Amino acid sequence: MSDTPSKRTELPLRSASSQGLDVLTGLLLQNIALIESLELEFSSGFTVLTGETGAGKSILLDALDAVLGGAQGSSGVRLLRVGSDRARIEAAFQLNPALEQWLIAAEFDPEEELLISREWKRQEGDRYSSRCRLNGSTVNRQQLLELRPLLIDLTVQGQTQLLSRAGQQRLWLDRLGGSALAEVKARVADAWTEWCQAADALMALEGFAAYTLSAFAEGREESLSLDLLTHVIANFGPRDLARMGISVTQR
Repeated sequence: MSDTPSKRTELPLRSASSQGLDVLTGLLLQNIALIESLELEFSSGFTVLTGETGAGKSILLDALDAVLGGAQGSSGVRLLRVGSDRARIEAAFQLNPALEQWLIAAEFDPEEELLISREWKRQEGDRYSSRCRLNGSTVNRQQLLELRPLLIDLTVQGQTQLLSRAGQQRLWLDRLGGSALAEVKARVADAWTEWCQAADALMALEGFAAYTLSAFAEGREESLSLDLLTHVIANFGPRDLARMGISVTQR
Protein backbone atom coordinates (compact mmCIF):
# COMPACT_ATOMS: atom_id res chain seq x y z
CA MET A 1 0.00 0.00 0.00
CA SER A 2 1.48 3.35 -1.03
CA ASP A 3 2.34 6.12 1.47
CA THR A 4 1.12 8.72 -1.02
CA PRO A 5 -2.39 10.03 -0.24
CA SER A 6 -4.96 9.36 -2.93
CA LYS A 7 -5.25 12.46 -5.16
CA ARG A 8 -6.59 10.98 -8.34
CA THR A 9 -6.76 12.74 -11.68
CA GLU A 10 -8.98 9.95 -12.96
CA LEU A 11 -11.18 8.69 -10.16
CA PRO A 12 -12.06 4.98 -10.51
CA LEU A 13 -14.78 5.30 -7.89
CA ARG A 14 -16.91 7.50 -10.13
CA SER A 15 -20.22 6.32 -11.54
CA ALA A 16 -23.23 7.85 -13.23
CA SER A 17 -25.79 9.25 -10.79
CA SER A 18 -28.67 11.70 -10.61
CA GLN A 19 -27.88 15.41 -10.62
CA GLY A 20 -28.30 17.40 -7.41
CA LEU A 21 -28.59 14.48 -4.95
CA ASP A 22 -26.34 13.37 -2.10
CA VAL A 23 -25.02 10.18 -3.73
CA LEU A 24 -22.38 7.69 -2.59
CA THR A 25 -20.63 6.74 -5.83
CA GLY A 26 -17.90 4.42 -4.56
CA LEU A 27 -16.38 2.67 -1.57
CA LEU A 28 -12.87 1.24 -1.19
CA LEU A 29 -11.78 -1.00 1.69
CA GLN A 30 -8.29 -2.37 2.32
CA ASN A 31 -7.55 -4.61 5.33
CA ILE A 32 -10.87 -3.92 7.02
CA ALA A 33 -12.29 -6.74 9.20
CA LEU A 34 -12.61 -9.85 6.97
CA ILE A 35 -11.90 -7.89 3.80
CA GLU A 36 -8.39 -7.76 2.36
CA SER A 37 -9.32 -5.56 -0.60
CA LEU A 38 -12.68 -4.48 -2.00
CA GLU A 39 -13.76 -1.72 -4.36
CA LEU A 40 -17.43 -1.00 -5.04
CA GLU A 41 -19.03 1.34 -7.56
CA PHE A 42 -22.65 2.39 -7.15
CA SER A 43 -24.90 3.28 -10.08
CA SER A 44 -27.79 5.71 -9.96
CA GLY A 45 -31.02 4.44 -8.47
CA PHE A 46 -31.73 2.18 -5.51
CA THR A 47 -29.02 -0.25 -4.35
CA VAL A 48 -29.61 -3.27 -2.10
CA LEU A 49 -26.84 -5.42 -0.60
CA THR A 50 -27.93 -8.93 0.42
CA GLY A 51 -26.14 -11.87 1.97
CA GLU A 52 -26.19 -14.48 4.68
CA THR A 53 -25.48 -13.64 8.30
CA GLY A 54 -21.75 -13.08 8.69
CA ALA A 55 -21.18 -12.33 5.01
CA GLY A 56 -19.93 -8.83 5.82
CA LYS A 57 -22.85 -6.50 5.06
CA SER A 58 -22.44 -4.65 8.35
CA ILE A 59 -18.73 -4.14 7.62
CA LEU A 60 -19.66 -1.72 4.83
CA LEU A 61 -21.83 0.34 7.20
CA ASP A 62 -19.11 0.30 9.86
CA ALA A 63 -16.60 1.47 7.24
CA LEU A 64 -18.83 4.37 6.19
CA ASP A 65 -19.27 5.36 9.82
CA ALA A 66 -15.50 5.22 10.41
CA VAL A 67 -14.51 7.25 7.37
CA LEU A 68 -16.98 10.00 8.32
CA GLY A 69 -15.71 10.62 11.85
CA GLY A 70 -16.94 7.56 13.77
CA ALA A 71 -15.08 4.61 15.33
CA GLN A 72 -12.48 6.51 17.32
CA GLY A 73 -9.63 4.99 19.34
CA SER A 74 -9.91 1.27 20.07
CA SER A 75 -13.24 1.09 18.21
CA GLY A 76 -11.45 2.07 15.02
CA VAL A 77 -8.59 -0.37 15.60
CA ARG A 78 -11.09 -3.22 16.04
CA LEU A 79 -12.17 -2.62 12.45
CA LEU A 80 -8.74 -3.57 11.12
CA ARG A 81 -7.96 -6.95 9.63
CA VAL A 82 -6.05 -9.13 12.09
CA GLY A 83 -2.29 -8.94 11.55
CA SER A 84 -2.36 -5.97 9.18
CA ASP A 85 0.07 -3.07 9.60
CA ARG A 86 -2.06 -0.71 7.54
CA ALA A 87 -5.69 -0.28 6.60
CA ARG A 88 -7.62 2.18 4.46
CA ILE A 89 -11.18 3.27 3.71
CA GLU A 90 -12.19 5.62 0.92
CA ALA A 91 -15.66 6.89 0.11
CA ALA A 92 -16.53 8.96 -2.95
CA PHE A 93 -19.58 11.21 -3.22
CA GLN A 94 -21.13 13.21 -6.03
CA LEU A 95 -20.98 16.97 -5.46
CA ASN A 96 -24.09 19.14 -5.17
CA PRO A 97 -24.58 22.86 -4.33
CA ALA A 98 -24.84 22.26 -0.56
CA LEU A 99 -21.58 20.29 -0.53
CA GLU A 100 -19.79 22.87 -2.67
CA GLN A 101 -20.96 25.63 -0.32
CA TRP A 102 -19.64 23.71 2.70
CA LEU A 103 -16.28 23.03 1.02
CA ILE A 104 -15.80 26.70 0.14
CA ALA A 105 -16.75 27.82 3.67
CA ALA A 106 -14.27 25.29 5.12
CA GLU A 107 -11.57 26.50 2.69
CA PHE A 108 -11.39 23.32 0.61
CA ASP A 109 -11.26 23.51 -3.19
CA PRO A 110 -14.30 21.77 -4.76
CA GLU A 111 -13.24 19.13 -7.29
CA GLU A 112 -15.10 16.87 -9.68
CA GLU A 113 -16.28 14.73 -6.78
CA LEU A 114 -15.74 14.49 -3.03
CA LEU A 115 -13.24 11.84 -1.92
CA ILE A 116 -12.88 11.18 1.82
CA SER A 117 -10.30 8.71 3.11
CA ARG A 118 -9.09 7.37 6.43
CA GLU A 119 -5.88 5.40 6.90
CA TRP A 120 -4.50 3.52 9.89
CA LYS A 121 -0.79 2.76 10.32
CA ARG A 122 0.82 0.58 12.99
CA GLN A 123 3.26 2.49 15.22
CA GLU A 124 4.63 0.36 18.07
CA GLY A 125 3.22 -2.94 19.24
CA ASP A 126 -0.57 -2.76 18.95
CA ARG A 127 -0.66 1.05 18.69
CA TYR A 128 -2.03 2.60 15.50
CA SER A 129 -2.19 6.16 14.20
CA SER A 130 -5.16 7.30 12.14
CA ARG A 131 -5.36 10.12 9.59
CA CYS A 132 -8.29 11.44 7.55
CA ARG A 133 -8.14 13.33 4.27
CA LEU A 134 -10.64 15.18 2.10
CA ASN A 135 -9.65 15.33 -1.58
CA GLY A 136 -6.06 14.69 -0.48
CA SER A 137 -5.96 17.41 2.21
CA THR A 138 -5.90 16.64 5.93
CA VAL A 139 -9.28 17.08 7.63
CA ASN A 140 -10.12 16.87 11.35
CA ARG A 141 -12.91 14.89 12.99
CA GLN A 142 -15.00 17.96 13.85
CA GLN A 143 -15.09 18.96 10.19
CA LEU A 144 -16.12 15.43 9.19
CA LEU A 145 -18.93 15.45 11.74
CA GLU A 146 -20.17 18.77 10.32
CA LEU A 147 -20.00 17.40 6.79
CA ARG A 148 -21.54 14.02 7.58
CA PRO A 149 -25.25 15.06 7.64
CA LEU A 150 -24.84 16.40 4.09
CA LEU A 151 -23.65 13.00 2.86
CA ILE A 152 -25.41 10.04 4.48
CA ASP A 153 -27.93 8.89 7.05
CA LEU A 154 -26.77 5.70 8.78
CA THR A 155 -29.72 4.06 10.52
CA VAL A 156 -29.46 0.94 12.66
CA GLN A 157 -31.63 -0.65 15.32
CA GLY A 158 -32.63 1.81 18.03
CA GLN A 159 -32.13 4.93 15.89
CA THR A 160 -35.81 5.70 15.41
CA GLN A 161 -35.31 8.49 17.96
CA LEU A 162 -33.88 10.52 15.06
CA LEU A 163 -37.50 11.33 14.23
CA SER A 164 -37.79 13.35 17.43
CA ARG A 165 -34.42 15.11 17.15
CA ALA A 166 -34.77 18.89 16.87
CA GLY A 167 -34.44 20.03 13.26
CA GLN A 168 -34.20 16.50 11.79
CA GLN A 169 -37.61 16.62 10.12
CA ARG A 170 -36.78 19.99 8.58
CA LEU A 171 -33.46 18.64 7.32
CA TRP A 172 -35.15 15.70 5.59
CA LEU A 173 -37.80 17.95 4.04
CA ASP A 174 -35.12 20.33 2.77
CA ARG A 175 -33.26 17.43 1.15
CA LEU A 176 -36.41 16.44 -0.74
CA GLY A 177 -36.25 19.85 -2.42
CA GLY A 178 -32.91 18.96 -4.04
CA SER A 179 -30.52 21.48 -5.55
CA ALA A 180 -33.26 24.01 -6.40
CA LEU A 181 -34.23 24.37 -2.74
CA ALA A 182 -30.56 24.44 -1.68
CA GLU A 183 -30.02 27.47 -3.92
CA VAL A 184 -33.07 29.23 -2.44
CA LYS A 185 -31.82 28.48 1.09
CA ALA A 186 -28.44 30.01 0.20
CA ARG A 187 -30.13 33.20 -1.05
CA VAL A 188 -32.24 33.40 2.13
CA ALA A 189 -29.10 32.96 4.26
CA ASP A 190 -27.40 35.80 2.37
CA ALA A 191 -30.46 38.01 2.82
CA TRP A 192 -30.52 37.24 6.56
CA THR A 193 -26.86 38.20 6.87
CA GLU A 194 -27.49 41.50 5.09
CA TRP A 195 -30.50 42.17 7.33
CA CYS A 196 -28.41 41.58 10.46
CA GLN A 197 -25.75 43.97 9.19
CA ALA A 198 -28.40 46.60 8.44
CA ALA A 199 -29.93 46.14 11.92
CA ASP A 200 -26.51 46.65 13.53
CA ALA A 201 -25.98 49.79 11.46
CA LEU A 202 -29.40 51.12 12.51
CA MET A 203 -28.61 50.58 16.17
CA ALA A 204 -25.33 52.41 15.67
CA LEU A 205 -27.10 55.37 14.07
CA GLU A 206 -29.68 55.47 16.86
CA GLY A 207 -26.87 55.58 19.41
CA PHE A 208 -25.23 58.33 17.40
CA ALA A 209 -28.43 60.38 17.44
CA ALA A 210 -29.05 59.78 21.15
CA TYR A 211 -25.55 60.94 22.06
CA THR A 212 -25.91 64.08 19.97
CA LEU A 213 -29.28 65.00 21.55
CA SER A 214 -27.98 64.44 25.08
CA ALA A 215 -24.99 66.70 24.34
CA PHE A 216 -27.31 69.54 23.29
CA ALA A 217 -29.59 68.95 26.28
CA GLU A 218 -26.66 69.22 28.66
CA GLY A 219 -25.36 72.43 27.08
CA ARG A 220 -22.17 70.91 25.67
CA GLU A 221 -22.64 72.29 22.14
CA GLU A 222 -19.22 73.97 22.06
CA SER A 223 -17.37 70.71 22.83
CA LEU A 224 -19.69 68.51 20.78
CA SER A 225 -17.39 68.15 17.79
CA LEU A 226 -14.41 66.77 19.73
CA ASP A 227 -16.55 64.70 22.08
CA LEU A 228 -18.59 63.37 19.19
CA LEU A 229 -15.55 62.36 17.18
CA THR A 230 -14.04 60.59 20.21
CA HIS A 231 -17.33 58.82 20.92
CA VAL A 232 -17.81 57.71 17.31
CA ILE A 233 -14.31 56.32 16.91
CA ALA A 234 -14.49 54.50 20.25
CA ASN A 235 -17.93 52.91 19.77
CA PHE A 236 -18.52 52.38 16.06
CA GLY A 237 -16.83 49.97 13.69
CA PRO A 238 -15.41 50.79 10.22
CA ARG A 239 -18.60 49.70 8.44
CA ASP A 240 -20.78 51.88 10.68
CA LEU A 241 -18.48 54.87 10.14
CA ALA A 242 -18.55 54.35 6.39
CA ARG A 243 -22.37 54.30 6.40
CA MET A 244 -22.28 57.65 8.29
CA GLY A 245 -19.96 59.11 5.67
CA ILE A 246 -17.02 59.29 8.11
CA SER A 247 -13.58 58.28 6.96
CA VAL A 248 -10.90 57.50 9.57
CA THR A 249 -7.26 57.27 8.52
CA GLN A 250 -4.74 55.63 10.81
CA ARG A 251 -1.21 57.01 10.90
